Amino acid sequence: MHLRPLFPFPLLCLAVHLLVCLRWHRWRLPNRAEPAGKYLLDLDDPSDRSTFMELLAIAFQGKGCFAPQPGTTILFVTSLFFEDLLLLNLTLCAAPRVDKWYDGSWVNHQIVVPDQPDEDEWVMPPKGLIEFSFASLMSTENAGEMNANEIEWLHNELNTPGKTERDRVGAIRAFCEGDNFLRYEAVEEILGMLPEDSRTNERCELVKQCFSRLTEPERAIEMLHMLTINERKQVEKKLGVQAIAFTKNNATGKYKLDLSKKPERDVCFRLIEINTAQQGLLQKMDNYYANRKGSSDLHAFEK
Repeated sequence: MHLRPLFPFPLLCLAVHLLVCLRWHRWRLPNRAEPAGKYLLDLDDPSDRSTFMELLAIAFQGKGCFAPQPGTTILFVTSLFFEDLLLLNLTLCAAPRVDKWYDGSWVNHQIVVPDQPDEDEWVMPPKGLIEFSFASLMSTENAGEMNANEIEWLHNELNTPGKTERDRVGAIRAFCEGDNFLRYEAVEEILGMLPEDSRTNERCELVKQCFSRLTEPERAIEMLHMLTINERKQVEKKLGVQAIAFTKNNATGKYKLDLSKKPERDVCFRLIEINTAQQGLLQKMDNYYANRKGSSDLHAFEK
């Protein structure tokens, strides 16, 4: 029994440090692009055990962490209708715990993050139920690139006779899942597989899915110009103003995001990534001003 988080549906004004732990939902393996959440797994179940192993692999790669973890913030939905939102530090979250005998006798458990890639050497919790929170540390800096085999797979899926439009759109979505990013040239190559006079929905879906998944995010707007005018209007409508207007080089501003929409979730992730990358600099500035006359609180100084 694996419970997987859902993103909230209301609009949210946010400026947060690190996302996300939301409500639980049944799932199988976690989406490597969005692995954060609160988990309840049965380690006697092979599927749940695979899920836990996948999360260990993400943590080993430095792309996620188990709570509690100092210096991170987690977002909880506190009502059934997602109306009340609460920001908590991960250090305040309950520590991982296990119920070995399925009798409600929970005890705290220290999850050991692997220090080597050999899965046979990883320390697994005892059998039974395990409950924990997991936060994402994903960024464009630690993301990998789609390899040639994955691109070849998509090429075959798009050009196999008998495939319906729904099949091809599904293949594009499956291709874009996970934590890998694409080079601009790779997207250009894939678009070239789809004739301009047909398969409009597939072309629009590819650009929409890849818009915030480029290794060179500053070239995202260029992808829109590879489409026809009508296709571009369709993609811009689906992406929304927030996703199109966002630029990593000048992200300052007030944001109102609907986290049920993937393009706006992606904007949220980029904001978190920027803020996380600045923590070292902010700490240095805090230390600097702590030795000067006046407040050592950067926020008080800024005011």
